[in-house]
Amino acid sequence: MTELYNTGNELEELSYTTSENITDADTSAHSPVSEPQTPATPIVFGFDYTGVSSQVAQEAEAAANRIRDRHRTSIIDTGHDLCAVKEKLEHGLFGNWLRFHFDMSERTAQNYMNAAAAFSSAPRVIDVLPPTTIYKLSAKGAPEEIRQSVIDDVAKGLPVNQKEINSRIAAAQEEERQRREDERAAKQEQRAWQKHEQALRAEGKTDDEIKNERKRWDKKKAREERDADQKALEAKQREEAALQLEKRMETTAARVAEILKKRLGNDYEKLRDVLVQIDYQAFKTALLSA
Repeated sequence: MTELYNTGNELEELSYTTSENITDADTSAHSPVSEPQTPATPIVFGFDYTGVSSQVAQEAEAAANRIRDRHRTSIIDTGHDLCAVKEKLEHGLFGNWLRFHFDMSERTAQNYMNAAAAFSSAPRVIDVLPPTTIYKLSAKGAPEEIRQSVIDDVAKGLPVNQKEINSRIAAAQEEERQRREDERAAKQEQRAWQKHEQALRAEGKTDDEIKNERKRWDKKKAREERDADQKALEAKQREEAALQLEKRMETTAARVAEILKKRLGNDYEKLRDVLVQIDYQAFKTALLSA
């Protein structure tokens, strides 16, 4: 809370009891007339450099580009080098080599090698996604159609959403896991019935009795599957509702920030720096009780 006290003076500089600090762009007509000036052509960046000079913004963007280039080259070149060494070392020696030189696990090395194999021909993907998502996309078990769709979107200059990609990968992995689980369950079910049938025959049950028992067995199994499907559907609906709520909250938060920035003008950053330090629940309570 010490930081909050340090920002108290900034709050005191703002007067929110009147509308003097809350101005829209269209109120500028009431301000004193100044000499007409030819506006400079603005340089547009993806990052918001409000309050920073144009020179500093350009320097920061140039640094970001250099960092991205090094980062992209680092992942791809490291992956290629690791692949080359692994091919030449005897089986089992590669892991020891990794630990000796880099204290690196084989799993981490595999991430680099997979990324190099998947994105050498599409390096811009590494510019726009964090390493964790890159490694998920390039993993051998990742669906090829998802990986290719991301490559295509980046090539077209379309925005890519990290959360959406991770969700698609997780969904595909869950689908594959469920498929394997269904196959395993089917085999177990078949073995269980064969054992049960053998027991029935050992008891001297007739073919008709065994057929009736099989019908009862199948009905019970179908009922269990319906119950499981219903529970899975309900869980999926809850998850989708939570994701939709999260997106709505993100959209609302962005809209509120946009409104505050427009209405407060130069005072926006002062208020923002204070708000980000306040406990959300306490701020919410204060808003409702104000």
